[in-house]
Amino acid sequence: MFAANPKNGSPCSRVYVLRRIFVGNCCHFTDIERKKRKLPLAARKALKAVTTALFIIPSLALAVIGMPFRIAGNAFRSEMSMICSGKPEKQYSPQQGLHLMTYNTGLMPGFIRNLNDLRSSNRRAAEIAEALNSQSSSTQPDVVCFQEVFDRHATEHLCEGLKQSYPYIVHSVAPRETGLNSGLAVASKFPVLDASFRPFKDLAGEDQLANKGLLRLVLDLGEGKTAIVYNTHLQAKEGDKYHKIRTSELAQIRQWMEQDSKEEESQHEGIFLSGDLNISQADEQGKSNAGKEYQEGIDALGSDFHNSFYETHNPQDGKRLPGSAPVFLDLNQPESQHTHTEPTGSWYQGAGASERQDWGTSNWEDSRKVADHCLYDYQFLYGPEKENWASHAEVQQIGTNLKPLQQSGLSDHLPVSVIYKEAAGLKPALMSIRNSQFHTRKIQLLIDLLKDKKHLNPLVQLQQFRSREGSSLSDKEHEELNLLERTLRNAFRLE
Repeated sequence: MFAANPKNGSPCSRVYVLRRIFVGNCCHFTDIERKKRKLPLAARKALKAVTTALFIIPSLALAVIGMPFRIAGNAFRSEMSMICSGKPEKQYSPQQGLHLMTYNTGLMPGFIRNLNDLRSSNRRAAEIAEALNSQSSSTQPDVVCFQEVFDRHATEHLCEGLKQSYPYIVHSVAPRETGLNSGLAVASKFPVLDASFRPFKDLAGEDQLANKGLLRLVLDLGEGKTAIVYNTHLQAKEGDKYHKIRTSELAQIRQWMEQDSKEEESQHEGIFLSGDLNISQADEQGKSNAGKEYQEGIDALGSDFHNSFYETHNPQDGKRLPGSAPVFLDLNQPESQHTHTEPTGSWYQGAGASERQDWGTSNWEDSRKVADHCLYDYQFLYGPEKENWASHAEVQQIGTNLKPLQQSGLSDHLPVSVIYKEAAGLKPALMSIRNSQFHTRKIQLLIDLLKDKKHLNPLVQLQQFRSREGSSLSDKEHEELNLLERTLRNAFRLE
C-alpha cells in the first residue's frame, strides 16, 4: 500500500512538488486541427488511426530504450503529491451538509484524448478549474474526486487553478515506470489527515499502462469529526473479459473497505465511495442495455453500499422521482439558450462514438446532447453510517458560460454532485411541517413519528416507510408522501 501521512502538526508539514510525467500539448486549435475536424467521420477516424500509429511506433522504440532509466527513476518518486495552497480550511456544518463531486476529466496525453475528439488537455484543465472556481460558496463542492488526471502539464494547470478555492489537493498518485499513474486526484476544503492507495490486481488492454486502484483519504471535518472518502476508476472497454475484471475490482473494493472498517480505531461521521465505475444501464448513445453488467457490478459491491443517485432517481430510466427537484440546474445555466433539462446520464452523446455525431464538430455547442441514462459516475454511502445520511444527487453541466467551448465539453463525462445531510441538517425543515397541511391519517401519523424520532434522519425513515407501505398506499397517500418528501428536501436548496 502506498501512503502519505502528513500527521505531524499541520497537514501542510509535508508539501509535495508536482512531478513532470507527460509530454504536454498546445492550448489552442491550429488551422490544421480545425480543418481536420471538418472532415467526414470515417476520414477523421482513419486520420486518428494513422496519427496514433505514427506516434506509438517510435514511442515504443524509445520506451524500450528508456525503460531501465524510468524504472530506476521511479524508485525515487514520491508515492503521491499534495499541495497546500494556504486557502482557509472549512469546518463541517450539519446545516450546510457535505457536498461531494465525482468528475472524470479526460485529461489524457494528446494522442489518447484525440481518440475521443477532446480538445487540448491543458486548455480543458484550466477551464475545469475556472468552472469550479466561479461557483458560489454555497454551490461549490467541498470535495472533488477526479479521475483521468494523467497528462503532466494538464495536472499542473488543474492544480494551479484549483489552488484559488481548495486548500488541499492530492494528485499524481502511484506513478508507474510507463509515465502514467492512477489518474486519481482529490481537491478538498477539509484538511487531509491521511492518504493511501491500493492498486487493482488485474488490468487489461491499455489500462495496464496506468496504475488504477483505490485512493483513500481521511478528512478532518472539525470538532473531532472525521470522514473517509474513497476515489476509484475501474477497468475500461466493453466485452465480457473487461466486465469480469470490473466485477473483480468492485469485489476488491468491498474487501478493502471492509478491512479498513474493521481496523479503524475511531468512529467516522461517514464513509463515501466516489468514482467512474465504467458500468451503466444504457450505452453511450443512450440506448438501454438492460443493465445486466451494472447489476452484477452492484451485487459484487454488496448491500453495505447505498447508491446515492438512485435515492432520488428512477433506476429504470434515470429520471428524477416526484419527491425531489433539481437544485443546480438553474444555477448552472441561468442565461443559457438551451432547454433546462436535467441530464439523466453523465456521458456526452457522441464522444468516441462510431456513429456520426455533433461531438467533435463545430455544431456541438448548439446541441450538447447527453446520452440518456448512460451513467458511469457514482457515489455511494458505506456501512452502518449510511443510515445517518440523506442525499441529493444531480448530474451537473458546469462551465456552460465559458466561451468558446467549440467542439467539445470540458470532458466527455459530466460531473455528478451529491449533497449529504444528517438529521440535524434536516431538523428545521422537519419542524416547520404542520399536520394540518396533510389530510390522510397515515401521513399525519408518519409526521408525528418523524418528529418523535428527530435524532434519526427523517428522509431515511421516510424511505423505509415507503419501502414497507408503498404497495398499500392510496393515490392520495402517495401524493401526500411525495409532498412530505419535497418539503423535507427543501433543506437541500442552495442560496
